[in-house]
Amino acid sequence: MAAHNETRYRGRSRWLRLHADDRGVALVSVGLLGAFLVMISVIVAVRTMQTSSSVAKDRYYEQAIHVAESGADQALYALDTGADLAEVTLTATPTKAEVVDAALAVAAADSDEVLSTPEGDVVVIKDDTTNKAFAVGFSPAIDSARKTARVIVVDYSLNPGVPIIYPEGAVVADGDVTFVGNGDTATNPASAHSADVHSNGNFTGNENTHVDGDANAAGTASGGSTYGDHTSGADAVPFPTQDEIDAWQASLLTTAMTGPTLATLPPSSSGSFYVAGSVSLNCVCTITLNGLPGDVVYVDGSINIGKKSHLVNNGVILVAAENFEMTGQSKYSVTGDLLESGLVVFGTDWQAAKITGQGSAAAQGFVYVPNGGAKTSGNGAVVGSIIAGGGVSVTGSGGIIYPDGLNGGTSVTPPVGGSPVVDDINELGIGEL
Repeated sequence: MAAHNETRYRGRSRWLRLHADDRGVALVSVGLLGAFLVMISVIVAVRTMQTSSSVAKDRYYEQAIHVAESGADQALYALDTGADLAEVTLTATPTKAEVVDAALAVAAADSDEVLSTPEGDVVVIKDDTTNKAFAVGFSPAIDSARKTARVIVVDYSLNPGVPIIYPEGAVVADGDVTFVGNGDTATNPASAHSADVHSNGNFTGNENTHVDGDANAAGTASGGSTYGDHTSGADAVPFPTQDEIDAWQASLLTTAMTGPTLATLPPSSSGSFYVAGSVSLNCVCTITLNGLPGDVVYVDGSINIGKKSHLVNNGVILVAAENFEMTGQSKYSVTGDLLESGLVVFGTDWQAAKITGQGSAAAQGFVYVPNGGAKTSGNGAVVGSIIAGGGVSVTGSGGIIYPDGLNGGTSVTPPVGGSPVVDDINELGIGEL
């Protein structure tokens, strides 16, 4: 009996040992299966997250273009009505990233430039130097950490309108006009008496001031004597808008760039050309600019004429992108057609054009300062007219001799009354910020 039991015990032990090994295998299998299931779960979770992210990205992508389209409608409305848009300066062919950065900068500077919609935000900007407007749509929002931006560009050109015609007169100013000293106005021929003064501010003369025509002011006209009348509360003289001035300046630059680019004004030249920087003439010398009607010499800075320098304009439109100043015994004169030649100064200073001349006819021709003011001094007369978007101060004893008919006949004025014409609308690049 004991031997039988011993046999049973040994068999059971062998069985237990065998199945104990099976339990170890089972535990390893269960562990491997669990790890496999965890791995599958992670993969599924990652794929789900990726899918969700892709779905969100696709949704933002579609919403961003819808928002940009609403901004393009806003741009078209602004171009049609003249409403203001945020202005930026970009490269001639900007990338999407450049436009988006510009829109973000505009939004950061003024939150009112951001238009919010249920699908996202839009910022509309324009670059008048390239005649492009941009609608930048952001989804889900411009301030989201992760967002999609899409850009619609509206290319437009300008229907230039017609050149503005100023009234006859030695001085026409959008600001105050002041005569100090012995300066006055005279007319050539003397019988015309058209050397008027027109001020959209106040006109102030003194006991030595004589205007060979009328002295008109939208404000108050006082002081001095006139051949005609002193008129206070006169109708304001229309001046071009800043957009019209900017467009004209850009067109003059374009014309000048059809010619060579030079470092300064050569002793003698012919036709249009561009000068890359300011020009300073302090010599006993004569510089002659020859040209045909419509030719432009564009100085991308200031023009300073000193000592006994003589700058002769023989038929061009001479442009100073900044200021113009004459000092000493220098001269600026026009030997070409007065109606086709002129000096245009785009500086914004209150004395953007400063003419301090000595002797007879220190300066001649049509002097136009659309963004700033002008001052004459010394005993050198200006033979022509001064048109200024700011004020004009006539000091010294030189005065202004006005050639009758100059303002009404000159071609050196900006076109006004034009309107933008949309040439093309396209999407400029895509991408996620």
